[in-house]
Amino acid sequence: MQDTSTTLLIDKWYASRTRITDFQLAQVAASYKLKDAYARAMAQDLGEIFDKGLLAESSNLSPSVNDTTSALCATDLQGAIRLTESYYCPKEDLIWFLTPKAYWNEIMLNDKYSDKSKFGASILKDGIQDLLYGIPVKITDQLPLYTATSTKRIGLLTASNALCYAFGNLPGGTASGVRMTEVPNAGGEMRTEITADIAYGVKIMNSYHGVKIYSTGS
Repeated sequence: MQDTSTTLLIDKWYASRTRITDFQLAQVAASYKLKDAYARAMAQDLGEIFDKGLLAESSNLSPSVNDTTSALCATDLQGAIRLTESYYCPKEDLIWFLTPKAYWNEIMLNDKYSDKSKFGASILKDGIQDLLYGIPVKITDQLPLYTATSTKRIGLLTASNALCYAFGNLPGGTASGVRMTEVPNAGGEMRTEITADIAYGVKIMNSYHGVKIYSTGS
């Protein structure tokens, strides 16, 4: 066994911005909660961009199960787990990423995952979004598309070490990578411009420590 190195470039930079007139700023100057709400909203925007960018990198994973013309079934999910086991991925490091359509319209329509009366114990804990075959489930619409022109998204079963990321150390930034700045009289106008920005990079670290899941309902 030989260790290899991975080069991770911080090559993405995004910002979210809002403008407040001097009159509005005077009205909210003493309201920390309102200004904090602006900051949180912009940080949320950037967080969604980061999540989407990180998950988009997962389209470079090598193993896959099922196809774009077939609905998900139990054997597909079990096959994905077997693939991770064949590449020595610890089960406790795994997580499912599935679209709402794939989860609710395909998986949850199969009573195998929630009907305790037939199996003695549910495969899907309590029949809700929680655990699937003992592995945590995350439902999201941020998953990558099959192709650039497709409207369907790829599901994932991935280990924590399949992807890696790093935040850029922007001057005045925070440990989370987000930087907040205020510019009074922006553009010579009577307003303050509030900007949140983030710089980051993402990369596949182990292309065999995750499985792409295709289906008709993704």
